[in-house]
Amino acid sequence: MNMTTKITGLAAAGIVAAGLATSVSANTIDFSAYADANGKGFVSAVAPAGIAFTSAVTITTGASGHLDGASSSTGLPSGLGSCLDLVNGCVGRNTDDIDPGADLLTVNFTNNALAAAQTVTITDMLIRDDFHLLFDGVISVNGSNVNVVAGAVSGLSLIGSSFDFQWVSGVDSGDQSGFYVEAITAAVPLPAGVLLLGTALGGLGLARRKKKAA
Repeated sequence: MNMTTKITGLAAAGIVAAGLATSVSANTIDFSAYADANGKGFVSAVAPAGIAFTSAVTITTGASGHLDGASSSTGLPSGLGSCLDLVNGCVGRNTDDIDPGADLLTVNFTNNALAAAQTVTITDMLIRDDFHLLFDGVISVNGSNVNVVAGAVSGLSLIGSSFDFQWVSGVDSGDQSGFYVEAITAAVPLPAGVLLLGTALGGLGLARRKKKAA
């Protein structure tokens, strides 16, 4: 194989890699399981560096993000809420979920390697009410209303690196004046550089095999 053929092969590999640069890796973080494993408390106290979303991405929170595990009375899970009572550490009722007109929970995604904002696409969520039951109602994410049915929010395409969660309304007969984010599923773009390198190396390996076969 001559040099021209090799260059052509690498160029083709680069074209393929460019097409793959938009590939994503979908990951889910279960905040309730994280709280159960690490203890109820502020995110900053439980995990000062944030919560690992992938090996390359960390979630941190603003607006007093607070983890709350399973209910002591029912065993039902909750997840990530927003605590208004910072002094007493979210003790007492209705202080550690996201309440209407008062709380704002901000979830930030950071690319660990770059120490910079990481744009992701949220594709699914699971929401609990302040009684830890599956939530029915409407929440706001970055100012857009999102309907929640039996706790489930699917088919989303919420794109960004920072997401603000607020309560809009609850339609259940129970007390739904607040909610927890139990779990988030998001798609994280794979680094284009890694894809380019991997595909280019694959092209080189193919070129070598063809040379040996000749």
